[in-house]
Amino acid sequence: TLTWEGEPIDVFRRPPLPHAFLVERVSFLSPAETPEKRLRAAYAALFADGRPRDLRREAVVACTQETLHQDPILGMLVARAEQASENDLPSGRCRIRRYRAGYMEIEVETAAPALLVVREQFDPNWKATISPFPEAASAEKADTDVVRPLRTDHVLLGIPLRSGRHLVRLEYRPTWLYVGAILSATAWLATAAIFGCVFFRKRTR
Repeated sequence: TLTWEGEPIDVFRRPPLPHAFLVERVSFLSPAETPEKRLRAAYAALFADGRPRDLRREAVVACTQETLHQDPILGMLVARAEQASENDLPSGRCRIRRYRAGYMEIEVETAAPALLVVREQFDPNWKATISPFPEAASAEKADTDVVRPLRTDHVLLGIPLRSGRHLVRLEYRPTWLYVGAILSATAWLATAAIFGCVFFRKRTR
């Protein structure tokens, strides 16, 4: 809501977004080449006509045309944004089952394809695993999808979902962490090998 209007700025008050929520309408935004261009493009999309977009009803997703064409759910959500009215609300719910640093489990139920938006800082090292819920003991691995969340609303995570009940597991797996672990293990092994050689030489003299 607009709380103050004047030059050179207008002040809007917006209630905080849930940590995880569903939207059924998506606006497409081509990824920019530089952070500065990305910020300008996101501002233009999030503040269309100078007013803030209602992010509870429609999300702004930055992805390539190739991703848009390859993901039928995402394409459907973009097409729906052009037809939906302002009063349309998502027909689904989501609940966070587990949460700790770098890991989340979210139970989702939706009657129509939707985008799960998670209020976590976007990073390409996030990974989402989508499986049926409730999980059956005989569930096949083919029923589980592993995807990379999309940059949503400039700084958040977005995961396109089919209709139905899902369990979404979000994990943060930074590449530098694994590289550091490998380098540390290599250094320890090299140190152990050096001490082993020195000890063996002393024993053989």
